[in-house]
Amino acid sequence: MKFKDIMIVSDLDGTLLNDQKQVGISNQEHINEFVLNDGVFAIATGRTPLSAKPFLKNIKINGPCIFYNGSIVYDSKMEKILAANKLDKVSIRPFIEMIIKKNKVIVEVYSLDRIYIVSNKTYDNPIANNEGDKYQKANLDEIDSENWYKVLFCSYDGYLKEVDDLFKESGLSEKFNSFFSHDYYYEITPFETSKGSALESLNISRFLCTIGDQANDLEMIKVADLGVAVKNANKLLIKESDYLSVSNNDELIKDVLSYLTNLK
Repeated sequence: MKFKDIMIVSDLDGTLLNDQKQVGISNQEHINEFVLNDGVFAIATGRTPLSAKPFLKNIKINGPCIFYNGSIVYDSKMEKILAANKLDKVSIRPFIEMIIKKNKVIVEVYSLDRIYIVSNKTYDNPIANNEGDKYQKANLDEIDSENWYKVLFCSYDGYLKEVDDLFKESGLSEKFNSFFSHDYYYEITPFETSKGSALESLNISRFLCTIGDQANDLEMIKVADLGVAVKNANKLLIKESDYLSVSNNDELIKDVLSYLTNLK
């Protein structure tokens, strides 16, 4: 089966990665088969290229990938940035400082190649620790000379709803994009920046299939010719998707390829 007219773009966490934070053997094999048969495969994630790289070592990536939830489009093969959209630091910094003062959530700022925890120095992000993400603790003054590409707020105690409310009350929605990328993650990216907008900027001519599980995947589900939600996706994404596939712990790519084949 040839797939020369098809491009698949998949989210990582909760989608292509199973609950053990691995790309399952079946998914590896079917991605590689898809690429060998002229398909184009890429990922779209909130992670940095460095953070995502260990998960991709056994699969063939031959399309432009999206990182930082749309702020960066990256050629993984050439290890080259194709497009980058940075945050307006002057406008977003007062909001970050306000949240830090409340001392309720972990606050992370993503630069080009590093993650900084800028909240209370006693805070760690246990998920980042478990996944081996490279980060360091800093204050905002120490990283002011760098470009910022997204801000992430992390809480396991229900405080992110307060962060979301404060953001909406601040009037910053006209300058930035915000969304929940998980129950415990709330993110801010540059205005009109998302996985969907990054895909649109690539002017893809192939039949585009996107796969996701969370609200940060919504825009790329909408811009696709076929938007796929995994079975474990949130209700909004399932509602907006064109096809509900198996869970992230099952043979996801096999199922999607079977569905695409039957569409022909």
